[in-house]
Amino acid sequence: MRYEYRGFWNSEGCCDIESCTRPDGKRVFIVTELPANPGTSITNMAAHLATAIRKQHGLLAEQFIWIEHYAPSQSRGGSKLGSKLIGPEDTYDLVRFAAYDDEGNYIEPKWKRLTTHQLEGLLTGTLETDAIWAETKKETI
Repeated sequence: MRYEYRGFWNSEGCCDIESCTRPDGKRVFIVTELPANPGTSITNMAAHLATAIRKQHGLLAEQFIWIEHYAPSQSRGGSKLGSKLIGPEDTYDLVRFAAYDDEGNYIEPKWKRLTTHQLEGLLTGTLETDAIWAETKKETI
């Protein structure tokens, strides 16, 4: 679905957002940066966009998974996963938010690059976000 938003300095921005519901009921949202996005990037707007979508769908934080997708080229090859093609240039990053402000808005986003295996696990429910963040801690030790 095409999603339009106001970015920094009141610029118009747009992205694509796809979602799926896992067997455990959690919703996974993949937000894709569009090559023709005239405004603020999805990365710079991560907290705002994730808050808006979570609230629109009436989800609690523990029911919500946010993934950023960048596809540098329009003509991608790769394996089909749902309605997405995963090509060698595509990148997917799991985003978590360290806190909320007083109004329940996300703040302080952090990103973790996903492998194809991790992405598939998040989408199917065979992998939890905590396991991915635990791997990050091991890598930095």
